[in-house]
Amino acid sequence: MKKILSIVFVTVIFICISLYMYTHFVPRSGTLVLPNKPSIVKPGTKVILDGNLNNIEKGTLTHYWSFYSLPEKSNARLSDPNTTRPTFIADIPGDYFIGLNVNNDQGNTIEKGYIVYAYDFLFNNNGMPIKIPPRVTIQRSTPEKVYANDNNEQLELRFILSKNVPEGAVIQLDSERHKLSFRKYYIKTGNEVKLPHISGNMFKVPEHLSAGSMIIVTFHDICFPISGRKCFFLEHIDNDDDQKKQFLKKHIKMNYQFHLNPQTIIGACLINVEGGETDHIRAYAPSQVIINKPFSILVRPEDKSNNLSRQGVESIKIDAENTSWEPECIKNSVSTSCNVTVSISKKGVYRLNIVDKSSGKSVMTNPFVCKEAPDKYKTYWGVIHGHSEMSWDATGSLDHYYLQMRDEAALDFAASSEHCNILSTPDVLWERISRKVREYNKPGEFVTFLGYEWDNWLGDGNGDLCAYYLNDSAPMYRSLYYTERTDLFNVLRKSNEAVIAIPHHTAEASSYCNWKNHAPEFERLVEIFQVRGSYECSVENGNLLHPKAISFPHGYVQDALGRGWRVGFAAGGDDHSGTAGIVGMKDLWTKDGVMGVLATDLTREALWDALYNRRVVATTGERVLLNYDLNGSPMGSELDTTTMPDLAAKRRLHIAFHGTAPVEKLQIIRNNKIVHSITGNGLDLETYWEDNIPINEISMTPNQFSPNPYIFYYIRVIQKDHEMAWASPIWIDIK
Repeated sequence: MKKILSIVFVTVIFICISLYMYTHFVPRSGTLVLPNKPSIVKPGTKVILDGNLNNIEKGTLTHYWSFYSLPEKSNARLSDPNTTRPTFIADIPGDYFIGLNVNNDQGNTIEKGYIVYAYDFLFNNNGMPIKIPPRVTIQRSTPEKVYANDNNEQLELRFILSKNVPEGAVIQLDSERHKLSFRKYYIKTGNEVKLPHISGNMFKVPEHLSAGSMIIVTFHDICFPISGRKCFFLEHIDNDDDQKKQFLKKHIKMNYQFHLNPQTIIGACLINVEGGETDHIRAYAPSQVIINKPFSILVRPEDKSNNLSRQGVESIKIDAENTSWEPECIKNSVSTSCNVTVSISKKGVYRLNIVDKSSGKSVMTNPFVCKEAPDKYKTYWGVIHGHSEMSWDATGSLDHYYLQMRDEAALDFAASSEHCNILSTPDVLWERISRKVREYNKPGEFVTFLGYEWDNWLGDGNGDLCAYYLNDSAPMYRSLYYTERTDLFNVLRKSNEAVIAIPHHTAEASSYCNWKNHAPEFERLVEIFQVRGSYECSVENGNLLHPKAISFPHGYVQDALGRGWRVGFAAGGDDHSGTAGIVGMKDLWTKDGVMGVLATDLTREALWDALYNRRVVATTGERVLLNYDLNGSPMGSELDTTTMPDLAAKRRLHIAFHGTAPVEKLQIIRNNKIVHSITGNGLDLETYWEDNIPINEISMTPNQFSPNPYIFYYIRVIQKDHEMAWASPIWIDIK
């Protein structure tokens, strides 16, 4: 009998322990949510809250969970508010904010916050703006189509409300990111009741409005300078929005401006803005061609704001070296641009004069070199810093982003760099981005890279950077979880992924880089120019294109070089307006930059080799040809006086430049100072310069990132049209 009782006792104890372990430690079916780390789920998902905390003294722990905020009409309930791992169902779309207090028997208390966003719009792909939930009926403007830069005397937007809006509620008229120019508009209900204006774009609802009711917004004299799909939407301002902000501020190190809350959207309306009449044309040729081998030139008609013109290119005449011919125009099936196929019979540097016979407009192509046989390195052009609607603050689909780069800008390679904030680009969108990267990558034709922007906008010296992968399937490491750049680099090392990290807008006061932490194996380049302007140096040190925003005084590229960073120069867009890769006006600042890489082939591996080894030229958007070497070594090289002892006495630079406008100055910079400047005389310039000063007399002092005395050189070119180009540095260590 005693033996039976013992067996029963042991069995009961085992069952109790197993149930406790299962209840408290074993994840059940559902999404596991950790403290202080927001999660995004599909409505209807079972959520498991993890209350196992390591930063409280052990003892008898008491857990108390409570909902801080729930979506209106949600019936969510916690399975057990006093257990370690309660569950609930995120039953409807909206925000679920949960608080946890943990007490131990020594009187210590820890508070934690848990945030779950149930978003339905992210799991749809219906071709509509991704920020608009499927419950919202998207209307069309009247008229449905307008033209860029036209002053539209009257434009009417109609919004069908997706839910009831009570009397006295506040609604806000908002839009995707695009620049507007208008002087007057008013807003009323479908019953002709005007909504009282509060401030900005916020209005008070004068009467109860039921779902299905209409609100009409009428604009007068509105002008859209940038073409494309524009989406306006109405938001019902959440009364507990300030409380949510305080909760986020308390529990999560995150700037609230990144809070994407589609649940407040109650109506949407689309406007189609087409380009205006042809003001000028652009023509893009590959940078190197082979004698008698046909190649393609893209001819793009543009309006006065550099939008794609609504008027097509019908026929082309080409003038070159006292000869003219009229090749066949191969029209782009989805735009007004066209391609022409030509060949060149003699070697040399060319710029072809392209004439659009229908408009009479003409333009010179970018310079290109015709060779008898390919050089070891060929210049390929690309933009890898830009945003689509996959980011919270940008517009335009990801398909539009890549197609525009490939078919409307004739670029050779591209990448998007969506924000890493989970509320901007959650995992479901990151997976979609990865699929699109694979879809558009065509070696030999158009190459894509997978990348994202690691940013926190906390102004703590970490700065912002874009991380790119050689592979097209890799994780997004978010700044919410890896809050310091050192955290990011540590996890990248553990991942064994091939990564290139490129800091950008490094002197921007709100997200500057203090250059104190550096990962040379990842940080091979720095963005010297983008849509905000140039971050090469301060105005006092000669910056002709300084950003308008307030700057951190030690966040310039020259500060990095002076601290021993070995980084080449990239240029990009940071475009948010759906115009990535297109030269000209942007909705925020100036214009996109572009970079040319010297690679052996148009493949991901060859371009990666060029980027990693810093064979990169950055420009303000023009596809100029700039190259140089130092004693035969290409840009981006790291040399030393042990393996090349002649460098101690003499360094010889050979520089070649072919521009799109006459050269004003070509400058050789050594150790951040101009040591030689050449005044241009035409579009082309080739020169040699020798530095005969003993290297020990001009060396920079060893520092944290350069253990040996060293010097470096780089090239800056300024054209008479104020366009600029920079060739990446060459370093020499004195050993």
